[in-house]
Amino acid sequence: MGKTAQAGAANRPTASIAEAHARLNELAAAGASPAELERFIVDVFTERNRAIRNADFQRLDPRTVTEDYLRPRAELYRFVVVLWIRLIFLPSLKPKVASELFMFGLGRLFSSYNDMGVQHCTDVDLNIVTGNGLAKADMDGLAKGLGAVKARLRELFGIDLEIDPGYTILKAKEVAARLAHEDEWIREANARFYKSNERSISVIKDHVEIREALFSLVQAEPDGRIFENFLGLKGSKPSYAKLRAGSERLSIIAEGGERVLAGAVIGSKPFEAYCRRTLPQGRFLSPPDWVFSMKYFVNRVYDYVGAMRCRGYSLEEIGFDAPDAHLDMDPDYRFLRNAHKLMLYLQELITIVIGSYGGPRCDYGYISRSRFLRFMEINGDKFRRDFEDMVMGGDLLLQSEKRDFLALKRKVAAKARDRFLELKAAELALLPPGFAFETVHRDAYCSRINVPYSWADLGYFVFSRIASRVGRIVDSRLVPRLPDFGMASEDYCRYAECLG
Repeated sequence: MGKTAQAGAANRPTASIAEAHARLNELAAAGASPAELERFIVDVFTERNRAIRNADFQRLDPRTVTEDYLRPRAELYRFVVVLWIRLIFLPSLKPKVASELFMFGLGRLFSSYNDMGVQHCTDVDLNIVTGNGLAKADMDGLAKGLGAVKARLRELFGIDLEIDPGYTILKAKEVAARLAHEDEWIREANARFYKSNERSISVIKDHVEIREALFSLVQAEPDGRIFENFLGLKGSKPSYAKLRAGSERLSIIAEGGERVLAGAVIGSKPFEAYCRRTLPQGRFLSPPDWVFSMKYFVNRVYDYVGAMRCRGYSLEEIGFDAPDAHLDMDPDYRFLRNAHKLMLYLQELITIVIGSYGGPRCDYGYISRSRFLRFMEINGDKFRRDFEDMVMGGDLLLQSEKRDFLALKRKVAAKARDRFLELKAAELALLPPGFAFETVHRDAYCSRINVPYSWADLGYFVFSRIASRVGRIVDSRLVPRLPDFGMASEDYCRYAECLG
């Protein structure tokens, strides 16, 4: 009878996640069934998710997106995942198996360096390190049970639990073997992973002996590993350094679900060289195709700074200056923080409107010319105001760039027809395929053309300026400090050469 009365509490609105957490623990302590616990979690999620208003494009405000959407969602997602694991998943295991687990969350949802919350599209990253005595049948059962959790979280909450067969469930001795592997690539990949997460994980189910033994194996690793993990050239995944240097092309999921390699990546040295070669210099022109990787050119750079702060380094030690007297922080750090916030806002927008044009598979990590124009089509006036507010109010542009931005915006809004160029035949032939222009006059010597303005010009203007400033921050602030963090001189020289 007491159990039924307790379970009925799920029907009362929760004042806070903390209160819901406490009431759910009370239910579990009173002996509530897994079905009752599940129902309580679903009710809390439904109520809180509705309050976050995560499907209302018209009410998405860039000035308060962190407070209204991103942080409340992070709190809600952590509530769902952590309590589901602790109160439903772990009790379903054999007591011997559950007692031999060290389980932790990482990534954007769980990492302590993330202070701005999560987008709707954020994956959930969990890792389990087990004792060495578990039998194969127990390990298989653990993997099967986690797979069931993944399916249930997806079905009930739309939350994607990412299960990596190479990392998600390992025995302690397997981790130790990888960190001492004779193959340098395997050894260093694991050293980067565990060193970078050593201070920022969220422990879901602790096992002191396993945890201390695990991280003791990377304690002596230099903190320069963290730069490698977030931004570096090593590893199998794309990164800021790889894209900037042009050593790897950006793989994206285009509209419609097809995976393609994007060559027109704003901020990459090859694309910058291509634009200088094909577009006449002296007038602002935007190429007919461009992609900006919000994930690798901004989010990951901000995450690196956050991860280093989690290790106890000050902003000055990481590479920034002492706080500005007017801003209470270094202007470059403020820029990076506001650029990160703009990216989170745009990623949230992509999530909200993706049903209009993206289909079931979507890549939320980039903004492209076509996506930028689509935002204009869906809600032009609101998006233009929001975009301008974040760009201008967040000081993402220098003063001269702000003047140019406003002048360009007026030209686009007025549909001005005053962007004339006189090009010789060879210069005309160099223009990128798809570059829009109207021929005004042509003779044997040259052609006079008019290049129409487009809202895409405004997007390219802003993202190319953001990429340039992020590049200066990485090149002149972050990279020069890498030797202080134990990075080998040959690796440091490599970054100084390929990024500088």
